[in-house]
Amino acid sequence: TCALPIFDLLIDGVKGSKIKQIKIISIVNNIDYRIRSQFIRFRDEMATKGIVCEMRAIANPALFKNHDRWIVSKNKIFNTWMFAKPIHSASYCS
Repeated sequence: TCALPIFDLLIDGVKGSKIKQIKIISIVNNIDYRIRSQFIRFRDEMATKGIVCEMRAIANPALFKNHDRWIVSKNKIFNTWMFAKPIHSASYCS
């Protein structure tokens, strides 16, 4: 199946890792039925690896003013803005 690039990036990133949980936060305007269905596929695939995934939507744009891409773990924080496109501008598959 064809997935949005951000989900493929996450799938590749968890191979052989100790990740137990993934949380994705986006502004509500960026989440449509295609992103939702791709997230469900991603969530189900991650569940087979023992990884719990959540996607949350922020309804108030003022709360989203610090837009960026972050990977946060117990001991480290990575800003990944240069490695991923915004979900809403990703090319969709047919």
